[in-house]
Amino acid sequence: MKLMTYVRAFYTHGHLNADVDPLELDKVYSADLVEKFNTQRSDIKSLLEHQTHGFSDMDLDRTFTIDYG
Repeated sequence: MKLMTYVRAFYTHGHLNADVDPLELDKVYSADLVEKFNTQRSDIKSLLEHQTHGFSDMDLDRTFTIDYG
């Protein structure tokens, strides 16, 4: 289940980790996130870290299978 929540985090928040902001709209977006969700963007980006979902560095070399069944 923790793998599914980790994958879901990338589906929903993966764009926050991408560096695709040539107009630097990130500054406006960050302020909007703080106001809308009462959180910092770095808090949301932490959802994409494997430790947040209970995985260790040793798990990074493992192969997982997900059954969407």
